[in-house]
Amino acid sequence: MSLERALPLSFILLLASHTYAANLSYSTYLKDGFTPRSMVADAQGNLYLSGVMVTDTAAGTKSAVVAKLNPQVSAFLYFVYLDSAASDNVTGIAVDSAGNAYVTGSTSNPNFPTTGGTLATPPANAQDSRTYLTKLSPNGAIVFS
Repeated sequence: MSLERALPLSFILLLASHTYAANLSYSTYLKDGFTPRSMVADAQGNLYLSGVMVTDTAAGTKSAVVAKLNPQVSAFLYFVYLDSAASDNVTGIAVDSAGNAYVTGSTSNPNFPTTGGTLATPPANAQDSRTYLTKLSPNGAIVFS
């Protein structure tokens, strides 16, 4: 064996003796058609996923969705559709110390569920998109949007 081949092999053996197997904390399947885009965990270990779910396969319509899973990832604590009338997008999620989830994204639905006053005009049509911010309570109810 040449020195050029022996050196890489010995280096690989040295690395292999100092590496550890990956530790998988948990793994699960999600609802069919749900594509998570962002996730965050709270202090209690609950996992929050935000993403999109196909609601009309023929039209390709997607709804913004927020899911909260228990710390064991064995049950959904809530699975909330924010809208399903037009294609929505989710770009991020954050959770405060009280367990409220804040979700951001965009929608082209002029009837996207809003509460209180609006800071801008709703989308005019399917090609017009607006960003949104939605706050969900710890049990998944919309606090504001």
